[in-house]
Amino acid sequence: PRRSVTGVPLQALVTPTTPTRSIRTMIVSLVVFNGLRGFLISGLEAATAMILETEFSVGKIGSGLLVGSTFVVGFGVSQVVTKFKGLLSEADWIRAALVAACVWAPLRTRFVAGRPGCILLLVGDAFVIPCLFLAGGLAEGLSLSFAEPTGWLNDLNIIVALRVSIDVGGRNVGPALACWTVDNLGRTTYALHQWGILLASLAFMELLVCRTLSSHRQQEEAIARGTFVKTDREDGGI
Repeated sequence: PRRSVTGVPLQALVTPTTPTRSIRTMIVSLVVFNGLRGFLISGLEAATAMILETEFSVGKIGSGLLVGSTFVVGFGVSQVVTKFKGLLSEADWIRAALVAACVWAPLRTRFVAGRPGCILLLVGDAFVIPCLFLAGGLAEGLSLSFAEPTGWLNDLNIIVALRVSIDVGGRNVGPALACWTVDNLGRTTYALHQWGILLASLAFMELLVCRTLSSHRQQEEAIARGTFVKTDREDGGI
């Protein structure tokens, strides 16, 4: 049988006390968040390359290598998550990743000039991008783990929605808007713009995803202990 991210069969979670609307809202929110993730990461890549070439006079090949090097930190992040994944729930890992991205994002502002500013720009990318990939990867997995066996929120439809949200939406709009913002409003305005989207994403995920996940985790623990009590409450779908 299809199982949740913590191993409990999903049939055990879909009880009369489980609000169908909250599950579906969470799935849609996870898809939307991955679109934002694609928007932010593709924008970071394009804007960083543009800043390196225009502000720090780095060639196209050099800027490409420097932007690519920021992804190396992602390997270390994945190793840390793999080793300590049992310490936090899925909701807590998403929170931690987004909070870390919000902390490192201001390094991309233009408060330091010259070579130190270039280093801070790349350091900011090196931590923001892996954190967004981590949160996005968890969000993709969660959206599929809660897919319905039939209906418009089945696993195939969710996969298509994720690809459209990330590739058609986020990755098409992100680079163009990022480069336009840097070119017309400046690097600091762009960095603050990205920071604001990160903070909004954190609030968005906390309200519509993390709280629902925490509620399901409590239900799973109650099911495992055999103390889960069914009621006659049932919520409608959206």
